Amino acid sequence: MILTELLSTGRTLLCTEENKKRAIKHVSEVLANDLPDMADNVVFDALMARERLGSTAVGHGVALPHARLEGIEAPIGLLMGLNESIDFEASDGEPVKLIFALLVPEEATEAHLQILAGLAKLFSNEQFRQALLQAQDCHALYQNAVNFSQ
Repeated sequence: MILTELLSTGRTLLCTEENKKRAIKHVSEVLANDLPDMADNVVFDALMARERLGSTAVGHGVALPHARLEGIEAPIGLLMGLNESIDFEASDGEPVKLIFALLVPEEATEAHLQILAGLAKLFSNEQFRQALLQAQDCHALYQNAVNFSQ
């Protein structure tokens, strides 16, 4: 999976969040900023609706919040590295330190599943996770992510 198709430097963040809800709110604001005519509360509601179905934490300190949304034309992603781990209700009990949020067009059911599978495979790689966790700033986080995924 090539992350440059989903990410941009502006959607690659290193920050501190208090909890899962606040992290998803921050993710929603940044994603909506890059989506014309999309309000951040629409993105937030879609991501939280999916989260209420079950945690999107996939283990090893990674969460993949995702949603299909009407009104977007192509998949878009955001990578957030957290300075402090937060509880994401992961099945392995491990707190989350890496978040990759994904939005896809509402009708893109198959693409949505394929992208999620690719992300899950990528984030299951210990070397990839460690490269991301070692980044000292947003630029390094972006570079480590895209260089590893090419």
